[in-house]
Amino acid sequence: MKLIRKQKKNNIKIYIVTGLIAFFLINIKAPVLSFKAEPYAEEFYDFFYYARKGITGNIFRMEGGYFPLFHRLIAILIAKLGFNARWTIFLMSNVAILIISFGSSIFVLHRFRKYGNIFFRFTVSILFAVFNIFPYAETHTFIAFAYMNIIMIFYISLIDFNKLKKKNYILLMILTVLLCISKLHYITLLPVATGILILLWKKLKVRDKIFLASIALSTMIQLVYTYRHTKNWIRFDNEPAYRIVGRHTTVWFRPIGKIKILEIINIGTHQIVQQFINIFNFGTDQNQNILNLNMVYLIIFIIIAGVLVYISIKNKNRESIILLSLLSLIFINSYLNVISKVWSGSNLWSTAFGAINTRHALLTRIPMLLILVLIPFIVKRNMGERKNNIKILYNILIIFIILRYSPLINNNVFRYDEVHSDWKKYSKFYKAKSWTLPIYPFFIMENQKGYYIGKETGKIEYTYFLGEKYYLDYLNSKEEITEMVLPKPLKLEYLYTKRVRNYNFDRVKLIGYDIQGNKVFELLQLNDKERSYIGFKNDNPDKEISKIQFVNENNKKAYVVPEIVIGTP
Repeated sequence: MKLIRKQKKNNIKIYIVTGLIAFFLINIKAPVLSFKAEPYAEEFYDFFYYARKGITGNIFRMEGGYFPLFHRLIAILIAKLGFNARWTIFLMSNVAILIISFGSSIFVLHRFRKYGNIFFRFTVSILFAVFNIFPYAETHTFIAFAYMNIIMIFYISLIDFNKLKKKNYILLMILTVLLCISKLHYITLLPVATGILILLWKKLKVRDKIFLASIALSTMIQLVYTYRHTKNWIRFDNEPAYRIVGRHTTVWFRPIGKIKILEIINIGTHQIVQQFINIFNFGTDQNQNILNLNMVYLIIFIIIAGVLVYISIKNKNRESIILLSLLSLIFINSYLNVISKVWSGSNLWSTAFGAINTRHALLTRIPMLLILVLIPFIVKRNMGERKNNIKILYNILIIFIILRYSPLINNNVFRYDEVHSDWKKYSKFYKAKSWTLPIYPFFIMENQKGYYIGKETGKIEYTYFLGEKYYLDYLNSKEEITEMVLPKPLKLEYLYTKRVRNYNFDRVKLIGYDIQGNKVFELLQLNDKERSYIGFKNDNPDKEISKIQFVNENNKKAYVVPEIVIGTP
C-alpha cells in the first residue's frame, strides 16, 4: 500500500511490480511457455533454426509470406548469446511472455492516470497480459506474441508526444515501427493512419503526424514485402485468387474486382456481432432462437457504435480520434478476413452463434476491449467528475473484467505432460548432424528420412508430415496397439508415438525385431514416466528392423496409439 499512496514517486516501482506479477501469473498458468518452455510450431524452424545460422539472409527471411522483423530481431539477439539449444528456446519463450507482461503493464504508469485509478489500470494491465481473452497458443507463444503488440501501440497513441524529451520520442517512434513490422494483420492500421493524416493534416501537431506516418510507412513496407512474396495466380472457388505461401502457411486473397460486397458485409458484420457478444456472453442455450438473439445484439452494437461516434464528433480530442480508429479497426479487420477467405459461411445469422477464437479475430475483439478501457474517461469527459459515481464505475468494470476473463480458468494451453516435444531431452539431438524432432504441429528432420506409419488420421501433425506416409487399413478400427509390423524394413534411429493414457505410472520399452524375428534392440523411453507423448533414440541404427513391440518396465504389454513416426539415417 505504501507504493500506491505515493504513486508519482513510486511510478517505476509500481510498473515493475505489475509486470512481474503478470509474468509469474503466466508462469503458473502455462509452464510450457516459461520454466518448462517447449518449442512450438514455427518457433523452432523459422526463428530458432535460422537465427543460429546467422544474420545475413535471415533478418529479411519471410514467415508465412510476411515480414516478422520484430520477433526476428529478438530471435537473432538471443541466438547470438551463444547458449545451447535448450536454453536458447527457454530464453525465446520467456522473452516473449516478458514483453507481453511488461508491455501490457505500461498502463499503470502515472502518465496514464487520467484514464482511471491505479486499481482499474492494474486490472486492465493484468487483463491483457494474463487473462483468457484468446487461447495462449494464439497470443503468448514466441511465434504469436507480436499479435499483442496492438496493446502497446494503443498505449503509445494515448501519450502526449509534445511532453516527451526528443530522445525518448525518437526511441518511441522506432519502437512503433518495429511493433508494426511484426505481423501481416497490422496492415489494417494502414488505412486508419493514412485516413487520419489526410483528414486532419492541418489540425495535427508535428509529432502526431510523424507517429501516424511511422505507422503508415511501416505497414506499407509490410504490405509491399508480402506482395513481393506471392507465388502465383490460381483458381479458387471458381474465382481468381492470389496465394501467399510460407512454410505450411497459405493465405488467400481474391482480387478486388471479384469481391462480392454484400458477402463481405454479411459475413464480416456477423462475426463483428459475435465478437461483441463474446465480450459479455459466454454462450447460448439450445432452446434460444439464434436469429432473434443475433438481431438483438446487432441492434445493441449499432446503438453503442452510434453513441460512440456521436461522442467522438462532439468532443474532438485525441481520445475521440483513437475511439474512431478502434471502431474502424474492428470493421477493417473483420472485412479483410472475409476478403482473404479466412472467414466464410452462409445463413450465418440464423444458424451460427459464437465468436471465432483465433488470432485472426484478435484485431476485432481487442479494439472492443480497448474501447471499454476508455469508457471511464469518456464518462468523466461528458458527464462531469462526480467522484463517487466514477469510483463505482471503476469498481463495476474491475469486477466485470475479473469475472469474465478469470485467470483461474486454465483451458488455453497444453498440460506439460501432454506436450508433443520434450525439449529437456530432445534438445540434445540438435547437436548431431542428423535428427528427427517432434515440434507440434510438425515433425522436423535434418539429414534424415521420416516415415509416418499407422491409421489414417486428420490430425494436423500428420497432415503436415513431410516424410513418407503408410496408412495401414487394419489399424483404422483400432484405438491402441502393443506391436506393429512395419510396411518395409527400416534402419530405425528415432521413434515417436503417444501412449493411450495421458498420465502414466511407468515407462515404456521399445523392442525391435529383424525380418527373421530376432531381437535387434531394446530401448527405454527417453521421457519421464508420466508423459503421454514419448520418444526413443537408437544409437546404433545400422540394422534393419521389420517389427516393433511396446512393453513396460516389467515386460508386460504397453499400449500406444497406432500413430508412429520413425526417423531413419
